Amino acid sequence: LLGVVYAPLTEAIAPTLVPDSDDLFKANSWVSATNQIASISSSLLAVVFVYLKQPIFALATASTSCIISLIFLIKITKDPVPKNPQKFHLQIEIARFAQGLRLATSNPIIKFMIPIAVVINFCYWSIWLLMPKFSIEVFARYGYTYNLIDSSLTIGGIIGAFFFSKLYHAKESTRLFPYFLVGQALTLVLLG
Repeated sequence: LLGVVYAPLTEAIAPTLVPDSDDLFKANSWVSATNQIASISSSLLAVVFVYLKQPIFALATASTSCIISLIFLIKITKDPVPKNPQKFHLQIEIARFAQGLRLATSNPIIKFMIPIAVVINFCYWSIWLLMPKFSIEVFARYGYTYNLIDSSLTIGGIIGAFFFSKLYHAKESTRLFPYFLVGQALTLVLLG
């Protein structure tokens, strides 16, 4: 429940506080980076909790971090109410969404990559959701396995994003995208 609430909330904070689009790009990058760091840190901390075998420590840490987050969120000032609030029109929003979808799917690279990315994401989340079951049933003797895999996926994502940022500006870098997807698929096969 907390994850469902906090995940979109953390993504919404930067656009609310940063009006300039250039600064917003940097702010979103920082939000993404800190989320990755938090994911690694929480995985390492979870390993400690597994070895301590005291769930009360995990609950106390989660409660404390949620209270600290709540205190910081309360400090954010509310937006002023607009004088002429715009009304929400469902037909207009659906038309805008359809226009954006047509624009995205008219790009040949995106059209080629969408089916592959959908399959890879389905496989990734299937493995991710089954991982706790595997770690309990298959790797029961090794309590650190789940957190080790979790940490390695996060670190791998950061390394992949770093290489992607270096290659993105290279000439005809779009030709590399299918190879990135193949690399992801091979990683998922190895992980599975």
